[in-house]
Amino acid sequence: MQDPAKEVSHVIELLSTSRSPYITRQTVEKFYTEDASFRHPFVAVESSATSRERLIGIFDWYCTIAETSSSKFHSCTFDEHNQLVYVDVSQTVSIHYSPFSPTSCRTVIRMNLQKRDGKFRIKDQEDFFHPSDALASIVPPLAPLVHILLAISAIIMGYCAILSAWLRGTIRVIVGMASNAPRGRSETPTHPNGGGRKSRHASETESSYWNGKIDESGSGRRSRKGSRTASGDSSGEANEREMKLPRQC
Repeated sequence: MQDPAKEVSHVIELLSTSRSPYITRQTVEKFYTEDASFRHPFVAVESSATSRERLIGIFDWYCTIAETSSSKFHSCTFDEHNQLVYVDVSQTVSIHYSPFSPTSCRTVIRMNLQKRDGKFRIKDQEDFFHPSDALASIVPPLAPLVHILLAISAIIMGYCAILSAWLRGTIRVIVGMASNAPRGRSETPTHPNGGGRKSRHASETESSYWNGKIDESGSGRRSRKGSRTASGDSSGEANEREMKLPRQC
């Protein structure tokens, strides 16, 4: 392919609508590399030296058991920098000898290209289906069941999200209460600025204050005792002088 954005839709049409094994082989050999890989909800081919031959067999088998009556391409985007092609297509598929009517399946195809000799070839291809579309292509009556299961799954996930949010909030509250709880014995504040116990400086100041009071009281007592002793001594000396003086007639 020289212009993948325009030519890739033609490649998909050839592979999905062709009834000839020869056309299928020619298309795969022309537009796919020798080691091309293919991934599909129902089949997978890993890259190897002979993977293209297995890919041809898969497309032949598809044309044998099913038929694509129409294809509607919604978009086709080519990322030249990354060499990727994205195709959004809806195909009406009918299974041979099936009692069910044909169903329309929407597919997103991702192709990784490789440039050789100035032309792009498909190196990897991945087909993405919605689960209901994948089941509708095989057993259409079961497609509504898939929708119901998906709706139930969405409801369950919503309740799980609510439960998870409630558990996270409860854990935060418990952790906050545990971190704010007091640790050890409670202490009664004795200082107007707060604090449980008296500081060492306050204790030393108070002790020095009371020691000073004791010293002052002791010195006071000693001074009063000394004054009493001094007064007693002076009175004794006066008596002795009186006794020594002669009496005058």
